[in-house]
Amino acid sequence: VDENPIPEGYVIVKEGSIEVGPNIKDNNWGPLLRQYWAILLVAVLCVVMIAIMPIVGLCLCCCRCFGGCGGRSQPFDKKHDTCRRAILGFLLICSTSALVFGVVVAFVTNSYMQHGVENITTSARHGVHDTRLFLQTTSSHIDHLLNKNYQELNADLKQMLQDASGNIIQRLEEESKAGKLTKLYEFVEQLPAIRESLQKMKQLTSDLRITASQLNDGLRGVKRELLTSLNKCGTQECINVMEDYKIGRLNVNGIDYNSLPDLSQIIQSVTDLTESGLGEAIHDGVKQMDNLKSKLKQTVTQSIPKVQAASDSTGMAIKQVSDMLTSRLNDVANALGNNSYKHLDTADDYINQYSIYRYYAGFGHQLGAVANSDLPGVWLLCGICGKRPDGYGDDCCNKGAGGRFLIFAVAIIFLTFSVILAVSLASFLVGTVTRRAACDSLRNPKDDQLINYIDQFVNLNNLYTQLRAQTERSKTRLRTSETVDPIRIGEVIVACEKTNPSIAYSRCTILST
Repeated sequence: VDENPIPEGYVIVKEGSIEVGPNIKDNNWGPLLRQYWAILLVAVLCVVMIAIMPIVGLCLCCCRCFGGCGGRSQPFDKKHDTCRRAILGFLLICSTSALVFGVVVAFVTNSYMQHGVENITTSARHGVHDTRLFLQTTSSHIDHLLNKNYQELNADLKQMLQDASGNIIQRLEEESKAGKLTKLYEFVEQLPAIRESLQKMKQLTSDLRITASQLNDGLRGVKRELLTSLNKCGTQECINVMEDYKIGRLNVNGIDYNSLPDLSQIIQSVTDLTESGLGEAIHDGVKQMDNLKSKLKQTVTQSIPKVQAASDSTGMAIKQVSDMLTSRLNDVANALGNNSYKHLDTADDYINQYSIYRYYAGFGHQLGAVANSDLPGVWLLCGICGKRPDGYGDDCCNKGAGGRFLIFAVAIIFLTFSVILAVSLASFLVGTVTRRAACDSLRNPKDDQLINYIDQFVNLNNLYTQLRAQTERSKTRLRTSETVDPIRIGEVIVACEKTNPSIAYSRCTILST
């Protein structure tokens, strides 16, 4: 439906009030008539026909009573009666066919209406059950989202706080390269031991030179005496010993022990490094780093209880809001069930007791339509298939009987037409209004004018203000937003139909509360 059901300027809807618009005050009905001219035309024609049909029937009755309108006792054929009879018969066939189609539609409509009336409470119970289930599910989701999830978050936060000092110190050491300073400090601490080791190495080197010199002197003396003894021997065995063992080349394997490094300079450098202020500076740096770690750990440890207390306080506040929302949703669900089922049971009693009368009323309306359509059909059957009456041995279904059936059908039509048309007009208007107000509005609730009027009349945004006021009055306050997106019933319906997780819980929850 593209057009708004109510043109602009006829109704002004405010929060809690409905006022007439300027068009009504100025008697400007043009836009409304232009929009609903077809329905108004049908209604006016029906009202006119309802009003004039009894009058026309009365005039026809009076006319026949005075011998007119085919009421003579001895009728006779006129010129062109055959052609007129054929044309009128064809028109009557068309009218009867349309009436028969209308009767079929009326029977089907009445049957569907009776089925709907008998099952309206069942559908309502299903709707109430689904609504309560949705509210209860929303309540459980709110409790899980606000309460249980936050408790899990709070537990993880406390564990992170307990590990915070160690993680911060580790991160500080990684960023400041404090590990290298520690290694340097350990190296400086080892310098005295290194100096002592170097001094021992220097002493051992000096002793090695002296021992090597003594060994070399003793080896030369042994070689000289051995060569002298072998030369004096002169035998072949002595000569072989000299050649095989190369006595002349006997020495200390060419090792120059005097070329060993002098460690005095290295020892002096280590001594200077040890006696300088570098060790103390490194020691002070390590000490300051340890003090920084200690203070940082102490500061974090002192702040943990405050953060935990704030987290627990926020959790309590969130739990209060969650309990308030879930309590309201459960109250709405319980109230919906308690106030609906008993009325539905009462409605069942009334439907079981009185719905049959509505069905019979509709059935009577259909019987009237059947009479208006079948009696002309009997006339058509007799008038077309029967023969002219001759007064002797007439058949029961002749043209005279067809004429009598026609007069009887006309009388029934004039007597029942106004009632049937009035009921049909009322059903047409009620169905049209219901379709436009309910069905078409729910097809596109987001942009529908009637839904927007309900939004303006109810103003669901006040519910957020009430919830915020209750939150501010609680012992543990939550930081609430100063603004909130406007809540519209159309958007709520669309979100609930789509079960959108980001909107359905927030919008439908506020709508339900």
